[in-house]
Amino acid sequence: MLKLTMIGRLGADAEVRDAAGRKVISFNLAHSEQYTDRSGVKQERTTWVRCSLWRDENRIGVAQYLRKGGQVYVEGSPSVRTYENKEGQTVASFELTVQNLELLGGKDERPSSGPETAYGAYDKPKAPATPTAPAATPYEDPNEGFADDLPF
Repeated sequence: MLKLTMIGRLGADAEVRDAAGRKVISFNLAHSEQYTDRSGVKQERTTWVRCSLWRDENRIGVAQYLRKGGQVYVEGSPSVRTYENKEGQTVASFELTVQNLELLGGKDERPSSGPETAYGAYDKPKAPATPTAPAATPYEDPNEGFADDLPF
């Protein structure tokens, strides 16, 4: 099985629809990379990937967090689908059937809690809490209380 992992931003809010008696969440994911061409000019290339996340009724809630501009990590099986567009031309589309999805980004982009934060990884243990540093204590001179004239 071929597996693709990708981090990108959503081009639009996710859509939820019924297909073959199941719910599917569809969204377009953009991955941008910057590079310098041979002439020294900075370039940016964006690749768009159509993603489908098949879920049952109990796990469809993640769609509400998949908003335009939001950053996500996805893992899944890639495929190429060909179809005929309105002009009658055969077009190829790169698609990803998502098995694992994790919401990334800032605090405003993620839910505060709940199973919607990661799909496909329900039983993953949470990362241990980072220990906090002890409160700073005032500086104490280690030589305080000793005579300045040492015998050596």
